[in-house]
Amino acid sequence: MPSFTKKAILDAFLRIAAKKPLEKITVRDIVDACGVNRNTFYYYFQDIYAVVEELGRISIASVPQDRSLGETLELLYLQWASFMEEHPRAMRSFIISLGADGADRYFAPMLDEVLLAALSHDMAGTPLPPARQQLLLDFVRCALIGVCVNTARQKDPPASAVCGAELRRLGDAMLTGLRQEIHTSEENRKGQEGEKT
Repeated sequence: MPSFTKKAILDAFLRIAAKKPLEKITVRDIVDACGVNRNTFYYYFQDIYAVVEELGRISIASVPQDRSLGETLELLYLQWASFMEEHPRAMRSFIISLGADGADRYFAPMLDEVLLAALSHDMAGTPLPPARQQLLLDFVRCALIGVCVNTARQKDPPASAVCGAELRRLGDAMLTGLRQEIHTSEENRKGQEGEKT
């Protein structure tokens, strides 16, 4: 019964978000739409934005964490595009209300976990300083969110499969270049050490 109630709240929220901007949706709107009381809503969610976070968590959590960065970017984008196709008005409402900054604020921790797993998968055995890893993670997360937000704003967005495949190629190419650069730097360092001896 609890998962049914939580799903009813999420479904009611999506129906309402298709008709109202995110900032105008109230807890009262949701509880009236799904037939639960306010206490039940607050049992599951702290506020309206926690509902948005949960929708993101569900989508992001479905992406396997044993994939390359390129595959992960593609899968995350395709998950997002699928959700966009199922709930176009609600998603446009979220994009208008949240924008890239808001999406980053609400979804960064979830995305970072999945993206870090992919990065670790690809860079296993290659030394990557923590500061550089964090910079790469921030770059990839912000790029993904930016692509998703911009796609939602377009009247005629590119086909999701094409965009997803392109994100995969870009992610793979970026890591190939990073590995090459790290390898070259390591060889140069060893060469300089050899010259000193």
